Amino acid sequence: MAWTTSWTTTLKTLTRRTSSSTFRWSAGSYTETRVKSYAGVAGNASAEASVQVQVLVDGVAAHPGEVIFCKRTQELTALFGGRSWNCEDLNAMG
Repeated sequence: MAWTTSWTTTLKTLTRRTSSSTFRWSAGSYTETRVKSYAGVAGNASAEASVQVQVLVDGVAAHPGEVIFCKRTQELTALFGGRSWNCEDLNAMG
């Protein structure tokens, strides 16, 4: 996946000395995984999401380079018999 710019700024210094900056970032990831099973045959599905960040200074990646802020992998397995069940509401609660 291509990089997307989410924030830019200009920092001005009086001299070309080494400078230090601190960046704080909050991130979250979401996966939607659907699995199907029928007639006793197991179904498998997986999904992965991550948020990767890099800081560029004058177009060059700053140290330490690419950082992974959050990464999520979800794997699901389902095994259904493919039967239709008839249920009776014994306590009338729906």
